Amino acid sequence: MTALIVACALLLPATGIAVYYLVLTLIGLQRKSHRPEEIAVPQWSNRFAILIPAHDEEILLPRCLGSIPNSPNVRVIVVADNCTDNTAKTARNLGAEVLERFNHSRIGKGYALAHGVPAALAHRPDAVLILDADCELAPGTLEAFDAALAGGCLAIQAPLNVRKAGGSESEYIAAVGAEVDRAVHRGMRRFGCSVPLRGTGMLFRRELLETHPWSMHGLAEDAEFAAVLRRAGVRVDLLDGGTIFTEGPARSGDLLQQRRRWRAALTVPGLGWANAILTSKPLILIQLILTAVLVPWLPIPDWLRALPIVPVAITLGVYLRAMLAVGFHWPGIGSIALVGKLAGVTFAGFWDRESTWKRTVRR
Repeated sequence: MTALIVACALLLPATGIAVYYLVLTLIGLQRKSHRPEEIAVPQWSNRFAILIPAHDEEILLPRCLGSIPNSPNVRVIVVADNCTDNTAKTARNLGAEVLERFNHSRIGKGYALAHGVPAALAHRPDAVLILDADCELAPGTLEAFDAALAGGCLAIQAPLNVRKAGGSESEYIAAVGAEVDRAVHRGMRRFGCSVPLRGTGMLFRRELLETHPWSMHGLAEDAEFAAVLRRAGVRVDLLDGGTIFTEGPARSGDLLQQRRRWRAALTVPGLGWANAILTSKPLILIQLILTAVLVPWLPIPDWLRALPIVPVAITLGVYLRAMLAVGFHWPGIGSIALVGKLAGVTFAGFWDRESTWKRTVRR
């Protein structure tokens, strides 16, 4: 009986989560978004404030600002937060408004956004788009946001596309994970579910930010605000027809550091189980491996010992599709070891909490 209980404790969550990913991925793939170049909106009906928190981003910031269309309906504000380089000067030279902030006791993106959101709202735009300094707007993305606002959306998350600039293991793993999320989020959108906020590419109507002022200062400020919106009954829609390009961490240590910060979302109260599942992808993979390894050795009926093949095959299919979409190559020992480290980092987050915000190093 004990062996049967152990088998069920391993099999049921592994199979349930695998099927969850499979169903949402299949539903998401059936949804054909408009390509940005197919969206023809000659003039936006909404006014945008684009808020860019930036800490020592003088290298990547020009590419970010260069991707933003020049329009009287777009106001760009860069929060140069505790910078030690020429971020503020670079932003000004490229035509952005700059808010410089220096506070070495309140460090992190959440504080930078709390400093910048009131300035973004001051000229009463229709919506505020939060964009990281290492990101770029794909052509047609603002037009897609404009169309979503016209459709009545209050909070919108754009799909993220992680670049594989140097082809490192960490960049590839980040890109595959992002592709899995993109398909799952499209499936969630198709079912009418609220999608997770991703920290960048988040757009909110002015009225929403006025009703729920930004006061999120933790390491997972996006998850904290998502919990606020969830308690208020506000649905986060997935943008259809636009994309945000972002940089993946160049080195494995940088990816692990990024995930240490992201794991703070696991302990945000009121976030919801769907968001927790997506945050825990490395843990889910390890749980799946444990199921596949342990269940066949338990003293249980043969048909039950064979069941781990189901969640394993489903999960392999989900990730293989993502790898093919990103650009397939066989994972080496280094990639497998890095995924194991990611799982360890995520699991450790239940008792070892980060207390200091640290910038993720990119190329």
